[in-house]
Amino acid sequence: MAKQRHTDDEVEAIARHAMQTALGSPESDIGQARERNLRYYNAEAKGDLAPPEIEDRSDFVATDTADVVEGMLPEFMDMFIAGDAVDITAKRFEDEKSASHVKAWLNHLFMNKMDGVEVTHDWFKDSLIQKVGFVKVWAEEESSDLKQRYEGQSEEALVMLLQDGWELVGEVEQDDAGLSFVVDRLDKKKCIRVCVIPPNEMRVDSNSRWDADPAMIGQCFYKRRFELEQEGFVVEETSSAYGQIEDGETLEMLGEVNDSLGSAPHKSHDLIKVEEVYIKLDQDMDGVAEWVKVCLIDSKLAVYEDGSEAWEQVDDHPYVWVCPIPRPHSFYGDCPADFAIQPQKLRTAVIRAIQDNMYLTVNQRQYVDMDKNVNIPDLLENRPGGIVRGHGPSGVEPIIQPNLGAPAYQFNEFLEQWKENRTGYTRFSAGLDAGSLNNTATGISIVTQRSQLRMKLMGRFLAVGYAKLMKKLLKLSVTYLNQEEMVKINGEYIPINPSHLGTDYGFKVAVGLGTGTKEQQAGRVMGLLQVMQGGAQMGVVKPENMAEAIKLYAEINEFKNPERFVSAPDGQPSPEQIAQGQQALQMQQQQIQEMGGEMQKLAQENEQLKAQMQNKQAETMLKAQGGEVDAQFKAQELALKERE
Repeated sequence: MAKQRHTDDEVEAIARHAMQTALGSPESDIGQARERNLRYYNAEAKGDLAPPEIEDRSDFVATDTADVVEGMLPEFMDMFIAGDAVDITAKRFEDEKSASHVKAWLNHLFMNKMDGVEVTHDWFKDSLIQKVGFVKVWAEEESSDLKQRYEGQSEEALVMLLQDGWELVGEVEQDDAGLSFVVDRLDKKKCIRVCVIPPNEMRVDSNSRWDADPAMIGQCFYKRRFELEQEGFVVEETSSAYGQIEDGETLEMLGEVNDSLGSAPHKSHDLIKVEEVYIKLDQDMDGVAEWVKVCLIDSKLAVYEDGSEAWEQVDDHPYVWVCPIPRPHSFYGDCPADFAIQPQKLRTAVIRAIQDNMYLTVNQRQYVDMDKNVNIPDLLENRPGGIVRGHGPSGVEPIIQPNLGAPAYQFNEFLEQWKENRTGYTRFSAGLDAGSLNNTATGISIVTQRSQLRMKLMGRFLAVGYAKLMKKLLKLSVTYLNQEEMVKINGEYIPINPSHLGTDYGFKVAVGLGTGTKEQQAGRVMGLLQVMQGGAQMGVVKPENMAEAIKLYAEINEFKNPERFVSAPDGQPSPEQIAQGQQALQMQQQQIQEMGGEMQKLAQENEQLKAQMQNKQAETMLKAQGGEVDAQFKAQELALKERE
């Protein structure tokens, strides 16, 4: 029997059942744990932290949970904002240059256009307090209605505006200065949005695991009626949710009273329950389940104004989540707030006992003998130098209040150490312990490094979600953005068209790899520079290699534009160096020319010397030949004389 597509009623029933049985609702155990963590973070004297219902007793509440979260958060922000938490690598050699463009584009998109600092702060803070933090990233069409009035313009200017897409509004007025008119234009463009989602709104499939996509993920939230009408939904007959919202988690998160129990100022401002569900269904019956987006309004399948049902097949769900302390085989793990609650609860009780003990020591309870006619109003008026009137011997005796003393303070110190061991965040990490100055540097370093190991491990788990966010941003950029933007890379502005970047890149987590603190990294780079100087003397290190090491040192110390600290960025000579080289070359050429002239003179002199030598040799030969002739003549003469 052939499979059939799911009907609208079936899709509605599937989505509704999936949301009802999902993890993460405020009524679930996870929701109760999140609300508890928020109460302890707010440190309000209510619930588990409420003081005894006795007048004048201490209502102190310890702030361990808030101290741990607010102490860890800046360090995580520094990891991801000041440094490169995720490194983008090319999978092919020819894509190395484009990988640097992808990294620069994502940094420009997230940090500059989306206020990535605020998003990262809220996202991580949710995860530190409420176990898992969620963000939603999606693309939408942005419309802007522009209207402009021009005065003193020519007809050619009006024609150019109309050709550029502007439309004339009203009549054109003409005077001595020229034409006056009003034009408007509706601009539409695709843009990418990122939003931090409150954890109490999120729902995930009950069989989900933290390291894999769930089979269903959704969001339950409330929107005003006019906002849904603007999106094209039919909500005229939908009932309002005012007076029905009971969400203690939201109230703890906001620290405000529940204003949903009142009434809306107008019907268009009624709050309506909306559920956006992403679930895997084999809708096209090809044997492979695809992501299907379903929109429920008041637990019913939403309907658009054109009569179509609000569900469709999509490429992927838009959510990304992070968990600082994941649990194997579970979607919801733990968070630092979970581990700080028990120490905070005990510390609250201990400090209250110490505070009450101090109060009773200063203002002791009194035993009064009523037979002594003690004046009770005088006794109750406790003021320095006051008197208590009565008859006969003293009828007032103090009830001795035992002093808690050292054991109470020692127990409080034990609670501090217990909290540090459970959360991994120590007073040495925060630099708050003045006594550490009197301890050995080695001991403090060991304690700090152990704490940093746990912080780095949590940071690495956070970076896994951060990398997934970057992947989704890149995919949406390539799909929907097709306009060049100027992006700064290595101090230079380069035009980048996101649609030309591609998505085949690796996202490598660079947090928690044991690289040490920035001070330690800077020290290692300084040692490397010293070694490179020795290599430069041997000719195995080039100037561009030294320039890269200097830029790395500047980057570690968080200096902007490291290229300004070296005269040869990227291994290329600077204009000053080129000019100096040209001048040196010209001087060398002049010297060569001068030397050439001198060589010519020397060559001529050499030729002259050679000629003179040849002449002298010829004269010598002639003289020798003449001497031989004379000797022959003389010999002949002697021979003739002897004959005679």
